[in-house]
Amino acid sequence: MNYSLKMKSGLSLIVLIVASLIQFPVSAEINETILQKQIQAKLKRQWEESSKSKDNLKQQPQLWQQFRQQQDEFSLRQQQQLEQLRLQQDIRQQQQQLQLQQFRLQDQFRQQQQQQQLQQFQLQNRVRQQQQQQQLEQFRLQDRVRQQQQLRQQQNIRR
Repeated sequence: MNYSLKMKSGLSLIVLIVASLIQFPVSAEINETILQKQIQAKLKRQWEESSKSKDNLKQQPQLWQQFRQQQDEFSLRQQQQLEQLRLQQDIRQQQQQLQLQQFRLQDQFRQQQQQQQLQQFQLQNRVRQQQQQQQLEQFRLQDRVRQQQQLRQQQNIRR
């Protein structure tokens, strides 16, 4: 009975881990989508602002060049952030896989220990049964010897 409880708790733990592994990539994808939408909104605002002052910027090439450089830097930072998020997600997934593998190995180890304990208990039980059987046979032999001695005594008394 104790073994089945341990098995149920081990299986419950595995189910929880697998469920969290399934949910985590979804939340990471949602975060990435939100970040991309924020980037697109910011770029759109910048584009709208730039189109309003486009005439002024054309007249001032230095400002236009500075604006383009800022946009390029912003895009580069955003790409770096996205790449960093992807790398972090990959690392988390690898860590989760390692943890799941560790839990599986621990569960296998526990199962092996339980199996060994069961085998040891069965062996001890067999040894006890054999000892009890030997004691019973010894008592039977002693009883036969007593009966034979009593019979001899009775025969000796009759003679």
